[in-house]
Amino acid sequence: MKVILSRKGFDSKAGGIASPIFENGDMVSLPIPSCDSNSYSDFVYEEMEYSKILEDLKYKGDPLCHADPDLDQARRKKRIRDWVPAFGQCGPAARYLKNIGLKEGDLFLFFGNFHCVRME
Repeated sequence: MKVILSRKGFDSKAGGIASPIFENGDMVSLPIPSCDSNSYSDFVYEEMEYSKILEDLKYKGDPLCHADPDLDQARRKKRIRDWVPAFGQCGPAARYLKNIGLKEGDLFLFFGNFHCVRME
């Protein structure tokens, strides 16, 4: 069995701020800024667009993002037909996973940078 550690969401290099942990303990890993076709307004947490959360967190970056990983379609405002969960790796990262022979039964652990917030 292989164990893969994979950094996800905002941090000092991707987004420049930490992803939020809300007062109820919910952790929302914010998709990283990217030139993808997704925007932060395409994603929601309890009916609040990620773009609004980011505005409240004083994020000043790009409005487009990369859903990496994309494991929960419920966070999308619009459902995607024939959607399937995806790790989100592409390019060199995807080639690396293919080259090491990642397969069913291997363990893929996500980690990220979070901080507690209070939404008003």
